[in-house]
Amino acid sequence: MGKRATFSNPAMPMLAFFGFTGLVGVAVFGLIASGKLPSQAAATNATPGAQLGVVITADVRGYLEPCGCSEHMLGGLDRATAQVDAAKKELGAAVHIAAGDTLFAAPPADAAHGQQDQLKAKTILAADAMMNTVALAMGPRDLPMGPPAIAEVKPTFPVIGLGQGPGFSVSKQGDIQLGVATGKDPADLLANVKAAKSAGAEAIIALAQFPLPQLLPQGPQLKAAGADVAVIAHQAADTDGEANHDVDAGLPVLTLMNRGRAIARVDLHRAPGAPPGFALVTSGAEQAHDLELRDAEIESLKKRAHLAESPLKEAMDKKIAEKQAQRDALAAQKPAPPAGRSWLSVRFVELSDAQPRSQAGHALIEKFDADVGQLNLAWARAHGVSCPAPKPGEPAFAGTDSCIACHAEPGDVYKSTEHSHAYTTLEKVHKQFDLDCVRCHVVGTNAPGGVCRVDQVDGRKNVGCESCHGRGSLHADDPNVPVPVPEPGEQNCRVCHTPENSTAFDFHTYLPKILGPGHGKPSAK
Repeated sequence: MGKRATFSNPAMPMLAFFGFTGLVGVAVFGLIASGKLPSQAAATNATPGAQLGVVITADVRGYLEPCGCSEHMLGGLDRATAQVDAAKKELGAAVHIAAGDTLFAAPPADAAHGQQDQLKAKTILAADAMMNTVALAMGPRDLPMGPPAIAEVKPTFPVIGLGQGPGFSVSKQGDIQLGVATGKDPADLLANVKAAKSAGAEAIIALAQFPLPQLLPQGPQLKAAGADVAVIAHQAADTDGEANHDVDAGLPVLTLMNRGRAIARVDLHRAPGAPPGFALVTSGAEQAHDLELRDAEIESLKKRAHLAESPLKEAMDKKIAEKQAQRDALAAQKPAPPAGRSWLSVRFVELSDAQPRSQAGHALIEKFDADVGQLNLAWARAHGVSCPAPKPGEPAFAGTDSCIACHAEPGDVYKSTEHSHAYTTLEKVHKQFDLDCVRCHVVGTNAPGGVCRVDQVDGRKNVGCESCHGRGSLHADDPNVPVPVPEPGEQNCRVCHTPENSTAFDFHTYLPKILGPGHGKPSAK
């Protein structure tokens, strides 16, 4: 068992790499196993040619799209849907596999979040139907809340891994009998791969609902049983999902960036008259190295452009687009297939803003935004509980206007920052009632005297002075009483500027953007 490649750069969609020697080894092994040479197979096997694109999503965790709080964020249901459309246009036939941990991230914090998460799951199921999904595998994160959503939506495609019915599916797709097998542990996965093979699958995608280390020793057995590609659908740690990886364990084993930030694409090409089985086609190490260098350059440009001011930013964005086009052209170069053999290729595509969006997929997201707004607003009015008042002697929220009334100079600095219109930003995209968003765009979420209901935000809109400095009523009543947090540190910012929501955040780079005369700098007076 050898490790073909592990790529730490998340922006690198690419083919599976282990060089010319590995390609020859795979091809020879397949021919020996079949007992035929290619020429003999052509003479005795009348199997017609066919090709099929398989787009795989995994570890989506209920995310419909990136939050948009940073530039160049990855992911999006509409971008994933467009990848299926592109594969179909290119190959004539394409399907989608939802590998696992698709619908949910974790049990909800409360009933309000629970109903929002259910609506997200239903939206994803609607998108899956749109993407010609041939199997949705239930992962460990899906199982606690997935069955109710499945029961209500009643998807027309197979749902496997619920513990009811077979743990595999086999269907004819683009003249290829495609098998999908799932498993909660290595033994379960192996049994379902064998069952899919017995049911007539020509090509099998194996979906592991357990971490990579548990699968690696079982790779050769999965390959021998008929699996062509394995996908790690459940990743135990968030750090495991920060990059796309393709590992050789006797067959390609893929892990994807979590929260739906990338897809894997497996292209199946059945040669006319070829013997059974698909040889893995690889590109050279030179192409891999070139792609890695190009991705690093693009990523560096994006980070610099994010901090640049106009017109430099516009010029850098144009340069990024040119570099991305060159990089995509290189990645699209196809290797020569093996003579007389059916073959498959594997690559990752990061769902960046350079990727197209499906209009139909985007319409689903917009419908979710409208529906969840009405849902959460009605819930708050019917069941919402206001935040408790501060206890006697505790400070209360005085409000940003109260702060600016006495601190006009730093108030002018504050008004020039994006913090001052954070709530308006949500309103423009109709997300002001989304529970995942609003908490970081108001003052005092779930704090005494703060915001505990989406219908009670008046006086608490935007990221205000007290978001960073704490409740200031005692200071407002007596200026000799210091504010609770005179100099907020990085941890205060990271409550909202998380790696998930603020991908480009760097405390020392961002801090100067909110400082000015009388606010971290000497007064101008």
